[in-house]
Amino acid sequence: MAQRLQIRIAEDDEAERLDRFLVSQCPQFSRSRIQSLIDNQAISVNGAPTKANYRIRGGDEVSLELPAAVPPIAVEATDIPLDIRFEDPHLLVVNKAAGMVVHPAPGSRDGTLV
Repeated sequence: MAQRLQIRIAEDDEAERLDRFLVSQCPQFSRSRIQSLIDNQAISVNGAPTKANYRIRGGDEVSLELPAAVPPIAVEATDIPLDIRFEDPHLLVVNKAAGMVVHPAPGSRDGTLV
């Protein structure tokens, strides 16, 4: 489920870039993630889409429409030969074959190192 956040800009925060201000207010997001949300119009100022370099002003209303989290891909073990160089209860060192996909992704769901 999407989450909506509203932030009213205080007078002391005036003239700061929108993306930098939001990173300080939402430390769970990186600046590149904030910029991506702005580019995708999931962040608006006073009800209108804006740019990352917008200079905020006291009284501005910033709205963030955070998309719902994508559920993780279920990973199922596949019996494939691995060149294991070292293994103990805390560490595994694998000599990964060239071209072997590391983790599941669209188009490569199984036969991965994970």
